[in-house]
Amino acid sequence: MVFGHSLGGFVALAYAVRHPGHPGALVLQSTHARFDLQRIVEGFRRAGGDEVAATAERVYGGDRRSVTDEQWARCWRLAGPWVTGEPERARTVLHRELNAPGLALMRGFDVVGQLGRVACPTLVGVGSLDPITPVAAARELAAALPDGTARLAVFEGAGHFTWKDAPTATGRCCSGSWPAPAASQVVWAGPPAGTWRACWPRSPASACRRRRD
Repeated sequence: MVFGHSLGGFVALAYAVRHPGHPGALVLQSTHARFDLQRIVEGFRRAGGDEVAATAERVYGGDRRSVTDEQWARCWRLAGPWVTGEPERARTVLHRELNAPGLALMRGFDVVGQLGRVACPTLVGVGSLDPITPVAAARELAAALPDGTARLAVFEGAGHFTWKDAPTATGRCCSGSWPAPAASQVVWAGPPAGTWRACWPRSPASACRRRRD
């Protein structure tokens, strides 16, 4: 099984489309198959308004140097209930010279048209509050995968780091300890108490069913 979170999801997707016979399964968490700057900007606008949206646009658009640490902190804390802070930064090794060219490569990332090559079961997970890789991005990713291979898990009340915001639900999904889905099934994993809702695309709300552990 290959797990990819955020930018790591880009790596996992690139690997899966280049070597479709290698992975036995994929878990793609809080990532997307196509970088869309305006989608990210609008996610931050919904979360915190125009000022943080403008900050996100400059950072993800390649103009990080024009943004102060204080401005970015106001933006970053909207990524979810839990976000990385000083303890995580203290363990991080930065290569600042690679930041600008790396962001340029990230902005050109688009494998949507290649996802038909993925040949293994794939779980696509996303937090309902994530402005960086929003639910729309996860739906686009899951819909582009071959029929019958993808499951989409949306974690209610979680942000970009679902295993911190909804650890029980995330653990259940990644371990496979949930009912096996039908082809094209969309699975909503609820809060840590353990509720989930399964819906089929284009089905009315009445077609959904709710369960509790």
